[in-house]
Amino acid sequence: MNRFLYFVFFGCLFFPKSVLPAQQNDTLAYSIDIDEVVIVGHSGPMVTRSSAPLQMMNRASLHRLNVIQLSDAVKYFSGTVVKDYGGVGGMKTVSVRGLESQHTGVAYDGIPVSDFQTGQVDLGRFSTEGLSKVTLSNATGEDIFQPARLFASGSVLNINTITPVASDKKPLFLKSGVKAGSFGYFQPFLLFGTRLSPKVFTTFQAEYLSSHGKYPYTLSYGGEGDSTSRETRRNTDVKTLHLESGLHVNWSDQSKLTAKWYWYQSERGLPGAVILYNPYSDQRLWDQNFFGQFRFEQKLTEKLKFMVNGKFNWSYTHYLNPEVYNEQGKEENFYYQREYYLSGAFLFNPGSGFLFSYASDGSLNNMSVNFTDFATPRRYTWLNAFAAKWERDRWLLSAQILETLTFEQVKRGESAPNRQKLTSAFSLSYRISRDESLRLRLFYKQNYRLPTFNDLYYQRSGNINLKPEDASQWNAGLVFAKAFSGSLRQISFSADGYYNRVKNKILAVPRHNLFLWSMSNIGTVEISGLDVVAESVIKPSENWSLVLGGGYTYQRAVDLSDPEGNTYKDQIPYTPKHSGSARLALALPWADIAYTCFWSGERYILKQNTPENRLPGYAEHGVSVRKALKIGKISSVLQAEVLNITDKTYEVVKSYPMPGRHFRMGLTVEL
Repeated sequence: MNRFLYFVFFGCLFFPKSVLPAQQNDTLAYSIDIDEVVIVGHSGPMVTRSSAPLQMMNRASLHRLNVIQLSDAVKYFSGTVVKDYGGVGGMKTVSVRGLESQHTGVAYDGIPVSDFQTGQVDLGRFSTEGLSKVTLSNATGEDIFQPARLFASGSVLNINTITPVASDKKPLFLKSGVKAGSFGYFQPFLLFGTRLSPKVFTTFQAEYLSSHGKYPYTLSYGGEGDSTSRETRRNTDVKTLHLESGLHVNWSDQSKLTAKWYWYQSERGLPGAVILYNPYSDQRLWDQNFFGQFRFEQKLTEKLKFMVNGKFNWSYTHYLNPEVYNEQGKEENFYYQREYYLSGAFLFNPGSGFLFSYASDGSLNNMSVNFTDFATPRRYTWLNAFAAKWERDRWLLSAQILETLTFEQVKRGESAPNRQKLTSAFSLSYRISRDESLRLRLFYKQNYRLPTFNDLYYQRSGNINLKPEDASQWNAGLVFAKAFSGSLRQISFSADGYYNRVKNKILAVPRHNLFLWSMSNIGTVEISGLDVVAESVIKPSENWSLVLGGGYTYQRAVDLSDPEGNTYKDQIPYTPKHSGSARLALALPWADIAYTCFWSGERYILKQNTPENRLPGYAEHGVSVRKALKIGKISSVLQAEVLNITDKTYEVVKSYPMPGRHFRMGLTVEL
């Protein structure tokens, strides 16, 4: 009965009578594509005034880095660890400040992206061609007018796409290009936008990518100093297709609607781990994903706004291992996920620097597979978020309370228990200097990470008695940013110390042997660290400019599960104590030149910090050149780049070697 009342109340939230009448003061909303040389560096106040660390890459920054996939850009954010299983087609996930990737929320144009099977979103399926900016916010960020699910994440990676529509004189936008490079890499793309009426415009994006992925690597036979051989990575081919379309309706200044559908499909080989004398694999993986989403915003009064978000998500995964010793002579699994999601939010502005918001999300997630004895789980989730924000003079304060309610059902066996939890967050920013240049910021946040469907119900390893992870985050930092009128145009610097603690950490542990594992709450992890980010813009003349940037992260993430155990206070797997990045972009009259470097210290592949479990550190350097041309109304960009210029052989994940030196070239044409 309680469940019925919850969802009746939630449904009533979305149909207030005051939403129905439309306002009549119509204005046209459109965007103009500005030459990227005009905007350099960070976008100023939002980043520096935030009460929690906020890192951003706008369109110009993404172009300077010449990144292809979103994961290539995210690894330059301080405090992040991107797990990369090698090659263009390898899975890429991101964790922030020692918290697992399940604690990182991903939003696409402000609406959450989810995977309830694993809790991890593969960043490899998002390209950067159609993006306007990417932001990574620790805790909740400054925007309190957002879906409740985004308040539930330890950090949020928000992906914003472009809306390329011009004025009456240019009602059509067209951008197309192609990139090609080493290992059979080939990627054509198309961006298209047109205005159907003064109030309605549409966008369309298509992108295809293929690569055979056969890159050379060095295989070591034993430890350091032992013999090696030069091998070629096999079964690394990938083909992906990405289609996307958007509808933007601006009825007036008070009312607007955006809708989007997205399709992604891929076929790839899974090269597997490089095992001594057996570095090959014949496993295959097919993925398909469709989602449709919409956002409706209505200004009800001068002090009250209303927003509705909705989404349907469907995904399909087909896994084939043709070398399994069973009756069928193979392992072939099919996984299906479906999500129905609806969110409503109100924003109230009473004045005097106060803002209040309430958001309520409801979702239904289910999963089915081709196993005969699979539980076939279904989860109903209801989230309620109350948030407040106050900004006055030198102060910026915000606070949130989140209620999480889940209801579990299965078709076979026993389901996990229903859950209810209240969590809170608080953040503060104080302007120390008279101007906006120097600020102090603090935040505290509680996180509540529910077990995934795999954690609870996967064959032989699932555990329906798992408790959710409880994580607490603390942060204190200083931010400095200042603009100048001389050759030094801008300088920014931030330093944040943080402390995180995770209780009831969900870990996979062996039962009777290494072939039988189970999920258990045996972990407690303590994480302390420091993030430092700096950037400067130098423009000694109108003909050239220089952007210098970099970041450094120190992170001590230790296992406190068992004081008597042999891993007590050892660094957790795949978390380097030291990592960082550096960027240099030089704009000259004849071309733009960029240099990038990302480096990571040594890591451990297992919980025991023994020499045999140590994974060496690495550094990857890249250089790119871009030349912009304009002939009449046609603008074009030629670019070339060399990646891993030192031809370094390294591994991000043990036994998954990364490509050595490789090249890419591209041509983009815009009308």
